Amino acid sequence: MKLCEQILLYVSNELAPQQQEQMAEHVRTCLHCQQQMALLRAVETAAVPPAAPASVVEALLAKTTRKKSFFARWKTVLVTACTVLVVAVMGLAELHNKEAAQQDEAMYAYVSENLDEEYTSFAEDLEEFEAYF
Repeated sequence: MKLCEQILLYVSNELAPQQQEQMAEHVRTCLHCQQQMALLRAVETAAVPPAAPASVVEALLAKTTRKKSFFARWKTVLVTACTVLVVAVMGLAELHNKEAAQQDEAMYAYVSENLDEEYTSFAEDLEEFEAYF
């Protein structure tokens, strides 16, 4: 490839270091390459859009930026309140389960103590019933 054809690669620094040096030497002596390089650099600077003034950017952001919604501002408070409510309900349910278990234990104890007496009474009632019929 001729050196003049590599001017675009040279301007964009895409050549190997040795080729970059050769191209730099060539550009110093070649009027055509100097003109091409000047044109490429002019196009490059023209292609970059100018920056907007800071006041314009701030005004635009102020108009387009949304304010936080009510929910977004109170999200942490609402999540905390819901968590406390869930923990409280779970605690009450556990307390109810303990009371129910204690009542069950009391009923089992009563049945265990009175089972023999009630069974004997039932057996006697059954014998009377069979004798009657």
